[in-house]
Amino acid sequence: MKSKSTPTSEITFLNGADLFGTTLPNRRAITQMLRNRVLPPKQVIDLRLARESFVSYVVPLPAENARPIALLQRSLDKELAPYLRLERIYLILALLGLGVSAILGLWIARGVSRPVLELASGAREIAAGNYNHRVELKQEDEIGSLAASFNQMSAGLAEARPCSRLVRQGRLPGDRVGVTSEEGHARR
Repeated sequence: MKSKSTPTSEITFLNGADLFGTTLPNRRAITQMLRNRVLPPKQVIDLRLARESFVSYVVPLPAENARPIALLQRSLDKELAPYLRLERIYLILALLGLGVSAILGLWIARGVSRPVLELASGAREIAAGNYNHRVELKQEDEIGSLAASFNQMSAGLAEARPCSRLVRQGRLPGDRVGVTSEEGHARR
């Protein structure tokens, strides 16, 4: 029985291309994988066996008339599996964080742009001559203060409108028709 905390290694015994024994389950796949392959002694090499990657270390064994080797192997896929799961979890968390940030950003942007658009619409109304137009914003921040100032300006323009008509007609508020000025000119 293999312990979860102890990394598992596999071992394969070879003499040239002849396979003597292995702890891996598929002997035929191992033979095909190692056919015509030179295994340099005392080096770490990467081998792929049946869609699984192995990190392998070639250990020469002492012998008189042969060149046997032990191939110590560890499954790279099995060793990296917990880290790949962790990587996926981090990716999901990052994407969720990005999504939440985007939603919050849109919500904040709409909270700022909607009142500004209402103020711009009010400015267009005033420019069109509707001095009685008021902007209905019930905010307690800078934009609410700007809306209150806008409404005061609009009210002031509405009050000044009759006076401006009189000025354009050449009459001033409080003038009486037929009264002459000190120079003797009649005021209208």
